[in-house]
Amino acid sequence: STTTSKSKTKSKSTKKPTASEVANSQIAEIEAELHEARVAAVKARAKYGAYRGSLDAKSFTLPNPGGGAPLLEDAACRLVWGKRYGKKLLVGCACQ
Repeated sequence: STTTSKSKTKSKSTKKPTASEVANSQIAEIEAELHEARVAAVKARAKYGAYRGSLDAKSFTLPNPGGGAPLLEDAACRLVWGKRYGKKLLVGCACQ
């Protein structure tokens, strides 16, 4: 009977985590990595100053938050320090 109670105790202690527990663990891990990256970015900015180069985004897709066709497909852009950028919206456009 002691063998049975030991095996029951072992099975309870090695319980498989639920999907929620796994997700929460992954979220905590990602948030810790993000915090470390933020700290590294602040230290780099303090050491080297603000980044004054250009930022290239090559081949990206911007999905439509409402579903349907993507807003941008296979797009690319370059953002240059000191320039001002905005977006132009076509309200009520029935574009296809």
